[in-house]
Amino acid sequence: MGKLSFKSFSILWNLFHIIFNFLSATSTPATTEQPSIRDFSAPTGEFLEPPLSEHPILSSGYELRPDLIAMVRELSFFGLDSENPYHHLREFELVCSCCAITGMSRDNLRWKLFPFSLVEEARQWYTRTVASMNGNWGELRDEFCLKFFPESRLIALRKDIVCFQQNEKESIGAAWARFLLLVKSGPVLSIPDYVVVEHFYSGHNKDSAAYLDMTAGGSFYHKTLAEGMEILEIITENTSFAAESVPSHE
Repeated sequence: MGKLSFKSFSILWNLFHIIFNFLSATSTPATTEQPSIRDFSAPTGEFLEPPLSEHPILSSGYELRPDLIAMVRELSFFGLDSENPYHHLREFELVCSCCAITGMSRDNLRWKLFPFSLVEEARQWYTRTVASMNGNWGELRDEFCLKFFPESRLIALRKDIVCFQQNEKESIGAAWARFLLLVKSGPVLSIPDYVVVEHFYSGHNKDSAAYLDMTAGGSFYHKTLAEGMEILEIITENTSFAAESVPSHE
């Protein structure tokens, strides 16, 4: 094979240069504007919407009605020490039970609506926590209760139940209603029902205790749990909560 002449070499070199420039032009964008530091700091859409629930929505489209969201927002939970997360959840789930969306499970609806019921510290907690809940409503609900009803409040609740006392001039029915609200103001405490009734009975003054014994036809303690509960319910049904006084012994 003979050597290339200078002219042939020049032609090949120019052809190579043309091909190289063509490939460079087609593979590189016409404008290679580099993003600014501000561009890197700007939020992206994926962070603006809450994580999805673990339950798929079996509908091509759905709408959370503005009136429903407004009802949930009226239940606003701030995260204050004076607030009770269990009371908030009962009210929230009651509202959710009044609404059904085709293709959406109950838990999915609660997952979607729950953040609308939180404000200030509680909403900040939600923002920090929701991503780690894996879309599970049960986990989110339990974590919410643990956060805003810590062990110190649980211990205080147990003490209030065990040391329950009837207020001065408070009727038995009003005391029983207040005691039931106290028992239901936190998680299930695993205290047997008969022990709960014993604590309630022992917290009454002498006159009220005597009235319970008389109503029981002897000793209230000698009644079965079901009989004792029935007596308390009957007394409560006949109680006027407008005037809380110890029932007369007529």
